[in-house]
Amino acid sequence: MSTPFVLQKDLNGSVTFGFPFVVSHQNVTLTPNVAQSIIVPEATDTVLITYSGGSNVWVNALGNTATLPTGTFSDTGCELNPVVRSVKVGQTLSFISNAADQINVNFLLIYNMGYGVQP
Repeated sequence: MSTPFVLQKDLNGSVTFGFPFVVSHQNVTLTPNVAQSIIVPEATDTVLITYSGGSNVWVNALGNTATLPTGTFSDTGCELNPVVRSVKVGQTLSFISNAADQINVNFLLIYNMGYGVQP
């Protein structure tokens, strides 16, 4: 189950973008040089990903296994340390790092709650 995104007010009464504590999240410590994957659960349209300090985690959300960069430019479909992204239910997210980095993937429901327009 995903956590619905809720607009909140700050100390001055202004509307702000605040995330509630998330009900559905997954944590993992990556094994160096080994890709790990997770499938986006039902009632989710956004992920919020956090990383341990100094992490260099490559993420592929195009259905391919994440790969580490090489010594030449290439289009691997991977992004370095993405934070917030729109996703679809059933989409596979693949993660890889050359170190034992810790990541936390939070599943949120934002757009279907009427707070935005899904791309």
